Amino acid sequence: MEDSLYKPTDPVLQLINKNFKQDKTGCIILDKSVFKGPGIIKAYAPWCPYCSNKVDKINRLATLLNKQFNDQTVRMYTFNANNAPIAQAIPAGSKEPLIPGYPSFLQVDPERVVTRLKDIHSPSDAITKFCSSYPSLCTTNPTTQTGGGKKKSNPLLPGLFKSSNLTFNWDMDSNKGDQAVEKAFR
Repeated sequence: MEDSLYKPTDPVLQLINKNFKQDKTGCIILDKSVFKGPGIIKAYAPWCPYCSNKVDKINRLATLLNKQFNDQTVRMYTFNANNAPIAQAIPAGSKEPLIPGYPSFLQVDPERVVTRLKDIHSPSDAITKFCSSYPSLCTTNPTTQTGGGKKKSNPLLPGLFKSSNLTFNWDMDSNKGDQAVEKAFR
């Protein structure tokens, strides 16, 4: 994709302007041809230094979500919103554009309706907010299946999306979070 910060082989689902429609009521809808499940959309601009500095972390988060939910429940999408007309669309019930600045975090609900997550500035906050809105999608089994049929407790994943304790303990600006994610993948 032209000017994309993400490669086609990355674990995120990449969106383009034509993947969004504004319906008669003013709601922004994600086209069903690209909808792979509810989740978070990171809207970025390629020239944004904060956006480009977080590519690896967004990819790690997408990998974690894909692994945690077997590619089925909570998805991580990205959208190069630079010069995209839908970025300036005013959604129903809002006085501001869908994407007022970069990066912006949006959520897509199970009905494909896209809304901006206001006052959210990091992927970890976006996931926490999403899981507050959809706790049933974010509840997970604290064990993972290993070879030989044994179950292994995962040190990072058990409390990751518990609906009673919606905290996502991954510091996006430090290596501590990276180490915890890498440990979870073992």
